[in-house]
Amino acid sequence: MREEKGYSEYSLFPFHMTVNQGVYLALMTASLVMGIFASRYNRSLRVFPFLLGLSLATEILVMVFYYHLKINYNIIYHMYIPLEYSILAYFFYGMIPHPLLKKTILASIPLYVAGSILLSVVVLPQSVEGHPGMNFNLEGLLLITWSITALLTVEPVEGVPLRRLPLFWICLGILVFHAGIFSFNGAYNYLREVDVDAAERLNQLIIKNLNYVLYTCFIIAFICSVRMRKYMRP
Repeated sequence: MREEKGYSEYSLFPFHMTVNQGVYLALMTASLVMGIFASRYNRSLRVFPFLLGLSLATEILVMVFYYHLKINYNIIYHMYIPLEYSILAYFFYGMIPHPLLKKTILASIPLYVAGSILLSVVVLPQSVEGHPGMNFNLEGLLLITWSITALLTVEPVEGVPLRRLPLFWICLGILVFHAGIFSFNGAYNYLREVDVDAAERLNQLIIKNLNYVLYTCFIIAFICSVRMRKYMRP
């Protein structure tokens, strides 16, 4: 998941990160470590180390582009978003039991990738140099749909309430994150044209805090997975 870079007088060595960015990367790293551990006991979570490793590498690369190379980094997110959707869609493909829905999710992967590329290089006037807000919102609509579907079709585990299932927390994080950023994300490029500083401050306030929620939900999901070892197949 993505966090735009704002401005702050507080920085951390060696990348001149803001304190908030340092906390964000630390939370991502903790989520990655927990995901690797949890995936040992739950096959359905084995896509998350790849997703979280890719997310962490993306954010580090963005920092290099922004702080050291001083060049536009949005192209990285244009490439990252289709990969992120593909991994999460594959996760939901494995979690949703109905054959027709599984086929729909699987078919959505190449369709979304093609649509995202089309938005990036053809449809949107800002092309790959602008924030991929439309790409991001289209991904959000699809992931919200799959999250709700997964929650409605989840197979109950005897003696385990819904709130203790890893799927519940993963879906909750995705729902809160994408629903929370939807309106702002679509208007971000316009806001930057009107007032860059205000857009960056709002971006930090909204995107940063919702990223905290998302990765906290992932960590809770991984903890639930470890605690459910006796219910899971190795």
